[in-house]
Amino acid sequence: MPPRSRVTKSKPAAKAKPKPKPKPKPSAKAKSRPKAKPRVPVDGSGAKAPVRRPVTPRPTKPSAKASPPPAPPTTTRPSPLPPAGLVGALPWPSVQFIQSHNTYMTGHRAQTATGFRDTVDRVFGLGARGVELDAWQSPDGTPQWSVSHDGPFSAAPDAQLRTYLREVAAWSKDQRSRGGHELLLIVLDMKSDASAGMFADDIDAYVSDALGDCDLFTAGRLVSQHRGPLQGLLASPAIWPSLDAMRNQLAICMSGSPLSTESLAPLTMVYAKTSPRDRIAFADYGAGPPGEGMARPLDRNQIIVTVQGGKPPIAGNWPAVLQALDEPPRLLSRVWWSHLEQLGIGEPIGDSRTALESGAWCVVSDKLADLTNLIGWKGYHARPTRSSK
Repeated sequence: MPPRSRVTKSKPAAKAKPKPKPKPKPSAKAKSRPKAKPRVPVDGSGAKAPVRRPVTPRPTKPSAKASPPPAPPTTTRPSPLPPAGLVGALPWPSVQFIQSHNTYMTGHRAQTATGFRDTVDRVFGLGARGVELDAWQSPDGTPQWSVSHDGPFSAAPDAQLRTYLREVAAWSKDQRSRGGHELLLIVLDMKSDASAGMFADDIDAYVSDALGDCDLFTAGRLVSQHRGPLQGLLASPAIWPSLDAMRNQLAICMSGSPLSTESLAPLTMVYAKTSPRDRIAFADYGAGPPGEGMARPLDRNQIIVTVQGGKPPIAGNWPAVLQALDEPPRLLSRVWWSHLEQLGIGEPIGDSRTALESGAWCVVSDKLADLTNLIGWKGYHARPTRSSK
């Protein structure tokens, strides 16, 4: 038999792979659908396993070489005054105090300089931060003054203004040896007309010599340091030293209503105008009724304004004068009370409190103990402002 021929089977042709169908583009609605939240894994017990949240790394401390953060922008606005409770940090124009009236006669004492340091210590302990001496000049015009209520000048050694001032200096020195004292104002109420030519230099030399090595807070120092009249400095209380910086110091107020024998101008105004940078005292001005152009001093180096208080017709409308003086630059108002013993007119204690509450810088009082008990404070107190009244 013939051999069988091998029949080879041909392999089937490979099927062509189908082309992948293109994915349909998501519609606008599908795009707006929120993504589904991932499922929380479940452990073998059926409880949900805690989800591990990504840990935010803590910021590392900057190295010593790192540059410091930029400083905050500075401002030119003046810093506010300290709170009212921090009286020692306040400047002199921003406080108020009580001044003893005719201190050399306090407690019906004899008008003698002997023991005056004890009188100063007594009124200071009662809360006063100002004392007053009435001074009469020698009629021959020499630079000599005596102290008395009704005058005239006396040559008695124990009546000399110099002797009284030395007693004040001795009191200050004793206080400094025992811890110090707050600023004390000495008001010199000048009673005699004088020649304007030499008055300013004569009285300054006389007072400086009598007070010796006492530290004086002077008007001339302020004028020299800030190169401007004193009234202009009231607009910037921050440039004044604080009460704490003025401890153990004495200040002088040149007061009274005598006139210059040459020009009949008020002697205190002539004093303020004469070489302001050399003056040791702050010159005051006697205010007249408001509305008559008399409520403010004419010279810009007069910043203390003395206001006469009392009952009409003896005194004018002192509350209206105080209100007028409360306008900028807010002068240093000093209120004293008319006294007519024969008519029973004296200091109205309630009006003294009202004057202080109305923003008076100083109130002159004969009734220190009664007044401090009524107002509830001694020494210095924050002067009320228009917004705090």
